[in-house]
Amino acid sequence: MKWQSPSRQILLICFLILSASLLSLSIQPAHAASNLVCIGLTGSNVCPTSPLAFTHPSFGQGLEIAVNVENSSSFNAFDIAIKADPTVLNGTNILNVGDTFRASGGIVSIASECINGHPIQGNCSSQDGPGVVHVAAASNIVVTGGHLFNVTYHIGTGSTPIAYQTGCTNTSNDGNCVTIVSAGTVIPETLQAATFNNAPDFTINSNPSSINIAINTTGTATIVIAAVNGFTGTISLTASPSPGLTANVSPHNVTGSGSSTLTVSAGNAGSYNVTVTGTSGSLSHSTVVSVVVTGPPPDFTITVTPSSQSLRRGSSTMFTIAVKGSNGFNLTVNLGARISPLVNHSPTESLPSTVGPYSTSTMTVSSQRNTTVGSYTITVTAMSGSLSHSAVVTVTVTK
Repeated sequence: MKWQSPSRQILLICFLILSASLLSLSIQPAHAASNLVCIGLTGSNVCPTSPLAFTHPSFGQGLEIAVNVENSSSFNAFDIAIKADPTVLNGTNILNVGDTFRASGGIVSIASECINGHPIQGNCSSQDGPGVVHVAAASNIVVTGGHLFNVTYHIGTGSTPIAYQTGCTNTSNDGNCVTIVSAGTVIPETLQAATFNNAPDFTINSNPSSINIAINTTGTATIVIAAVNGFTGTISLTASPSPGLTANVSPHNVTGSGSSTLTVSAGNAGSYNVTVTGTSGSLSHSTVVSVVVTGPPPDFTITVTPSSQSLRRGSSTMFTIAVKGSNGFNLTVNLGARISPLVNHSPTESLPSTVGPYSTSTMTVSSQRNTTVGSYTITVTAMSGSLSHSAVVTVTVTK
């Protein structure tokens, strides 16, 4: 094993000897390995599914993080150096070193605790300096994961990665100062860092996040701006709709926290998106609103031609009934007719009871020899589900 720093090399030799000697006391069963060292949440002994992004609203308060190992090959010692920008996160304390070993009944020996290049216990190395928190410890048992230690920070203002010190070689992740050891043998590990952001910023969201409207109507959503970490700047809002969609925001400027109204419309049915972007100086955030535009519902029309006819007593005549679906209508239509006035020996009508959504049929109107002379109206009604339409024609009976 070779380290770039002589002081760290001496520390590592002692550390490996300690890990090997302690391990002879007790060995716990090993598990399958995926080998991940991570920055996690306090109170948790596993790694997050993705790198954490810590935020904190108040200057001068504290942040506590956990350093964990998950699904590693069996190990009984570690040597890890965490680094952050000390003007943003200044390390103040190291807590709960070797929790994962103690939880399994092991004994923990701390080889080094160092903050900002100042030793708390043991010795610091040449890689230790401002912003670096360095912890090395070993146990008499092996584990495959769990909580290694916590670090507390005093918070300034700004943003910083919470990552691993670099400049070390032949470690668990070459180039990074992270070493996980089993009886003196270094175990390869994948590293997962985190970030911290305490700089003034803002968020942008839409309520609702989707809008449903009919063709040639308008819909609205509220664009909500929320200030973060004391942000007080003015945000300029712009709307960028997909082709075929019209969109605008009002007001266009919001200072600090506030809201704006997004209005959308379209002349054709379809699915659209509009991206609303808020910009303030170098800060820029966006939210995407989905818009679904629907056409008129399925329907049909009915026409009866001609609109009027004359017939002599004892004869008949015919009308043409045309049913035409629209907007995807494709159902059976029921037909009925009513003659008015309804008197003795009034004319009679005959027509199909059902027709198709795109059809032409015939209605026959007949009179008897004793039918009363005069004009009659015939109302032809077409129904399909909740849809109902009518057409009226006139029949004049002559002698």
